Amino acid sequence: MTGMFGEIVVGWSGSGLSSRAAEWAARHAARSGRTLVLLRAVDNNDDGVVPPEEFDACCELTEEEAARLARVEPNLRVRAIVERGSLEVALRHFSLRADLVVLGRRAHPERGFHTVVGTLATRSACPVVAVPFATDAAPRGIVVGIDGTQASVLAAMVAAQEATAIGEPLTIAHSWLEPSAWQTAFPLGDEMIASIEDVHRRTLHAIVTEVQAAFPELTVTPKLLRGSAQSVLVHADDHPELIVVGSRARSVAAEVLLGSVAYEAALHADHPVMIVREDGIGPVGRRALEAARHSAAPHSIPSEHVPLA
Repeated sequence: MTGMFGEIVVGWSGSGLSSRAAEWAARHAARSGRTLVLLRAVDNNDDGVVPPEEFDACCELTEEEAARLARVEPNLRVRAIVERGSLEVALRHFSLRADLVVLGRRAHPERGFHTVVGTLATRSACPVVAVPFATDAAPRGIVVGIDGTQASVLAAMVAAQEATAIGEPLTIAHSWLEPSAWQTAFPLGDEMIASIEDVHRRTLHAIVTEVQAAFPELTVTPKLLRGSAQSVLVHADDHPELIVVGSRARSVAAEVLLGSVAYEAALHADHPVMIVREDGIGPVGRRALEAARHSAAPHSIPSEHVPLA
């Protein structure tokens, strides 16, 4: 494990779901050598104020939860903070200096993202982790999905940084399917299908090579799987500690839906999912790209994303 000395901020409301997210964040913070910030927000009442007694009670409960997490994770450094206002605004503010923002997410919600999770995933200044209520008791490894785009390469580098920090192996998964239009236009022979698969294999190999050059001590397993990106990503490993996806999310439309792969993974995976946006990589992303810049591998990340010396 490599101590990182950054911060992981988890939104906590006192609910069972937020406590489960806080437990995951505490474990991840302790393993990576980061400080956990347990953040609660108290919104104004109908009169536009927060009664002092209500604020004091929330502070006491938040301190108690921080103490509970410290008992569960003896190596944890944790701070409890209570802010006035909305949780979304508070988390966006704290994301400016945090490595990660963590929130609880209902499993298989019927109507899309929980409001705060969906908003933070598109507007946070750092990667966001959505943690479902039910998670594996003994997870292992990190899985990242790549498709050859700049967003997925950035996600792979951040995933490698996280895997290195907590001493876990990394699986880099790439899915492929023959173009659907071709299937209806004319049947594809075995040779053509093999050729398409080979193109995807080279894409995967190039990114794996780049990641291994930047993080030489990390155990990296490539997986090239035939199927939809969403299905492959969710089932690439049995019990991952974390699934990582990249998202471009630069347009107004992307703020509504992060992109089908990121959206479906975060919405339906039974494991914690980290969403890494190109325009919201945070300190952890900058450290990962610094490692990439100093490696000997050819860079597939454009220069505007690579920190200067």
